[in-house]
Amino acid sequence: GSSDINLLLVEEVRSLRQKRTELAAAFPDGSGDAMATAKEATLLSTLQHCAEVCGQWAEAVDYIEGMLRKQLIAAIGKEVKPSDFAEYMQFHNRKLFAETYLPAPFCFTVRRSELHSPEGTLSIEEAASGGSGVATPITTIAAHSDSASAAPMQLPLSASTSLSFAGDRHLHAVLLHSFSGQQPAQLSLVARARQFSSMLVVVGKIASATSFDPTYAAIVQNKDEL
Repeated sequence: GSSDINLLLVEEVRSLRQKRTELAAAFPDGSGDAMATAKEATLLSTLQHCAEVCGQWAEAVDYIEGMLRKQLIAAIGKEVKPSDFAEYMQFHNRKLFAETYLPAPFCFTVRRSELHSPEGTLSIEEAASGGSGVATPITTIAAHSDSASAAPMQLPLSASTSLSFAGDRHLHAVLLHSFSGQQPAQLSLVARARQFSSMLVVVGKIASATSFDPTYAAIVQNKDEL
């Protein structure tokens, strides 16, 4: 209790004073030309004592945190991983967000228009923890605007040639969970083409409201997976 702590502090003060008295008797008082005096010895002894106190405090905190961690794992029944926390947040988001704004998996079909069959799919997938299991699309919050309400984008092909394209636009935001000491989520942009179909995948930056700055591009066709 608090009384034991007070007794410990009283003993600490007593031992420090005793040490100071012993050092004053063993070292010169500084009146001469001695390089090491009682003041330097007292300072060094006090600093060593502070370092020992800090080390013991850190060990005590580590022990308490380890004990609480073991109790928490025993109460839950397993060690919680970032994937477990992400699953809980997906369940919680169903209660927090309205259906219109509910986070959804990042997986979209690519097609020329609503009258055409899909050419393939495009998704951002997160690798399963531990390297086992099947990668799943990440869950994002998205804002959508159709092609009729947005100006066409310009894609430069060379210094003198650019390509104009239009279509629906989606702006995504994602919240990824990780714990200290663990590797962050491994994400992959995955494009899959259907049989006898093809599509062009371009990755880059949006330079302005009407300009797209490409970095990488690839043609995905006939059951390819990129």
